[in-house]
Amino acid sequence: MDLGDSEARQRQGVPRHDGGLPLDIHSPWVIQRLSGCMAGPQIRRWCWVLMAVGAIAFVMGQFTGVDRTWATLLLTGQFLVGLGLGGLFLMAMHYLTGAAWSVAIRRIPEAMASLLPAGLLAVGAVLILHPSLYDWTRDVEHEASAGFRGLWLNYRFFLLRGVIYALVWLAFAAGLIGNSRAQDRDGNAAHTRRNVALSAGFTVLFAVSYWLASVDWIMSLDHHWYSTIFGVYNFTGLFASAVACAILVAVWLRNQGVMRGVIFDDHLHDLGKLLLGATTLWAYIWFSQYMLIWYANIPEETIYYVHRQEGTWAPLFFMNPVLNWVVPFFILLPRGCKRNGSVLGRVAAVVLVGRWLDLYLMIFPSVSGGEVTFGVWEVAITLGASGLTCAIILRALSRATLVPLKDPYLDESLHYHKLSGGIGAVSPGFHGRRRSMRESPATRERPRDRSSRAALFCHDLPSQPKAQVGIILVTGASGYIGGRLVPELLARGYRVRVMIRAASSECTWRWPGVEVAVADVLSGEGLRDALLGVDTAYYLIHSLLLGPKRFAEADIWAAHNFRKAAEEAQVTRIIYLGGLGDLTAQLSPHLRSRMEVAAELQRASIPVTVLRASVIIGSGSASYEIIEHLARSSRFILAPRWADNRCQPIGIRDVIKYLVGALETPETEGRSFDIGGCDILTYRQMLKHIARVLGRPIFIVTGPSLSIGFYAYLASLRTPVPAAITRCLFGGLQNEVVCQDDTIKSLLPFEPIGYEEAVRRAMRMEEQDSIRTRWSDAYPPSHASALKLHELKNPPKYVARYSLTTHAAPEALFQSICKIGGKHGWFRNNWMWRLRGMIDRILLGVGTSRGRRSYSTLNVDDVIDFWRVEDLEPNRRLLLRAEMILPGRAWLEFEIAEKPDHNVLTISAHFDTCTIRGTLYWCFFMPFHRFIFMHLIQQIERTSLR
Repeated sequence: MDLGDSEARQRQGVPRHDGGLPLDIHSPWVIQRLSGCMAGPQIRRWCWVLMAVGAIAFVMGQFTGVDRTWATLLLTGQFLVGLGLGGLFLMAMHYLTGAAWSVAIRRIPEAMASLLPAGLLAVGAVLILHPSLYDWTRDVEHEASAGFRGLWLNYRFFLLRGVIYALVWLAFAAGLIGNSRAQDRDGNAAHTRRNVALSAGFTVLFAVSYWLASVDWIMSLDHHWYSTIFGVYNFTGLFASAVACAILVAVWLRNQGVMRGVIFDDHLHDLGKLLLGATTLWAYIWFSQYMLIWYANIPEETIYYVHRQEGTWAPLFFMNPVLNWVVPFFILLPRGCKRNGSVLGRVAAVVLVGRWLDLYLMIFPSVSGGEVTFGVWEVAITLGASGLTCAIILRALSRATLVPLKDPYLDESLHYHKLSGGIGAVSPGFHGRRRSMRESPATRERPRDRSSRAALFCHDLPSQPKAQVGIILVTGASGYIGGRLVPELLARGYRVRVMIRAASSECTWRWPGVEVAVADVLSGEGLRDALLGVDTAYYLIHSLLLGPKRFAEADIWAAHNFRKAAEEAQVTRIIYLGGLGDLTAQLSPHLRSRMEVAAELQRASIPVTVLRASVIIGSGSASYEIIEHLARSSRFILAPRWADNRCQPIGIRDVIKYLVGALETPETEGRSFDIGGCDILTYRQMLKHIARVLGRPIFIVTGPSLSIGFYAYLASLRTPVPAAITRCLFGGLQNEVVCQDDTIKSLLPFEPIGYEEAVRRAMRMEEQDSIRTRWSDAYPPSHASALKLHELKNPPKYVARYSLTTHAAPEALFQSICKIGGKHGWFRNNWMWRLRGMIDRILLGVGTSRGRRSYSTLNVDDVIDFWRVEDLEPNRRLLLRAEMILPGRAWLEFEIAEKPDHNVLTISAHFDTCTIRGTLYWCFFMPFHRFIFMHLIQQIERTSLR
């Protein structure tokens, strides 16, 4: 069977995936991106520095502690050999099992296999240049020379076996990798079949040879002791460390942006399951070996463990299972942790440290004797080995495309994903709300949609509305920009359709007369209906809310699906708002993603207008709230060096005018334009300007060149914007974002406002409590598809309910309830709410700093600290859904029941969980519920009686 023939593969039962590719894997810009992992000069420099440190330490160690130095080299060699063989083993399992999901990440174990020669050289140097590390080589009359031991522990035979092991492993490595590279050149599926045959032979020979090598190179250091499962035990450590190394490289490549659209969360999920299984297998073999030896109580065997459980070795001995099993087991049990690249990478790093400790406990007690010998030489040589490992893997990744472009199973691997909770992700059905959402008195005072002339931006736009334009689709209408654009289009007489993530009556209430379409841009479901009959589509979707780990791959996937659907629906035109940046410079992942989305949309057969904007300043924008809160809350600000880069901020009103003007100006069709305000400032100057407006002097100190994540995390603790968004925005600050082309000013001749004017307008809107849209409206990204309380199949597992009788009017009670959270707090015990929010923010959750969009109005889907309004019935009920990090789902419900001579105010805490962690969480906080909630409803009553 020709594996390249899709019909033949279907006849053989190979699953077929419909739909477009996450990436057009054969497009020139994708091939260029995947042509090899070119590490930056800073990474290469650090690798050379670490290798130099290790080499100097090894030389110096010859004069201070010879055995220690050579033992460390042996440990390093074993570690590298383990990673190299682990890479070969992962490749062999890939071919033997016919796995398709791992094709996209196969280059990683291939690169790991390149560590094999370096590891073998290190081990060979010890065996040849310092064989006295093995005590049986020092005395030919030693008892080891008797019987079979004497035959086996013969130095010449010992070296010969080592050469055989090395030749066998290197031969299989050359064959497997060589066939893979050959397939890249000619695309012949026969290379896959050859590798299947090679993998079968390798697996058998590897099992035997590595077992024997473990006995020769490690167990014979203490030839008095032996264990029949020592080879199996060493293999489990090798397997766990290999999976951990593959995870670290995969996460790094995805974070760098070169593998977005290739490595998805489901790939990480399977790697996480492999790591969980490998570490659990290691724990089983570790315990089996220890238990059997302890139970048998044979002196020749128990001496191994007795020595390692005494004195200074004991803490390391008991730390070994903690690092190699306890930590990965309990962290990786939840499904979400296995799909989170950040968490998975940290666990993988712990496992690699655990593997190093495991080898240290195998080698050093037999060499150094009674006490732990760990000092500067061991640390330095280990650092040198780390630099060598990184250098070899990076070099191997740069020598071939990062994805085997001509592998017959690549299509399956690229479709092995299902992003959930991403941009535009919705469930296909809409169940409706259990109770209607009517307008409340609290919302009637300040409606969101102000159609007055003062609230609109385009009344002085030089272009004129086009009566002949048909339906206009606004994607991302629930977001910050889309929510401002829709009322402008309606006010100018256009027929508008909004595309949202989940069906809701909120849109028709906010914008009477608007059409609502529910679609999922990631899966493509609903896109055809949403685009049916559309004349012009505004593409305002971005996945920044997903955080730096996922936004890039989701962006390109969504753009690809939208382009295809727009072409099929024969849309006349697309208008896209992207990011500003120098196309010739090395852009941040955020800006590069915006550029690639524009390129993907421009591949359409219909005209696409691209508007590129820098920092957007306006009430409710994430960029403005970061700058404003930093200037307001801090006198001293630690700024990175790139704070002196220039940008051209633009006010939200000017962005909306350009978006509407582009629609009404035919000359903008099929062209790209830079849009910006009238000021060019550095980020340091932007902080200074806003501080001057606030009347608060600030001192900005240039900090060290640390990672973006560090500064983003610090900023997220001082601002309402979570670290996931802050990190993506900060990534763009490393580039100068200044307009290179002002052609659009001749087509739309209006004068943009300056930075300080935009800031003052934003502050005025905040003071007037007139923020119409806010970045938090769509954060977190999963909120639109989150399970509602009435959608639970069974009632919540835990409910705590507290009530009081009151003579206050229902209207007054409800107005008091609607004022909770935000700047005014929760009436009493605010420190407890803020402490819980601080813990959530430290854990990279939303925390309480999001506050509220408005302190006087409340509507469905509004944010209240770490809650979101799920349902609202005036004068009767307010239901809040928790969006903090929890081991379950939580709701807080306020109800007002009218009685003939009194009213009953009730607060109910609902918590649904199916895990032990969730149960423990509920039991821990349950004693605090009465204290917190009773005080809360008492204060609500007192406030309503005033």
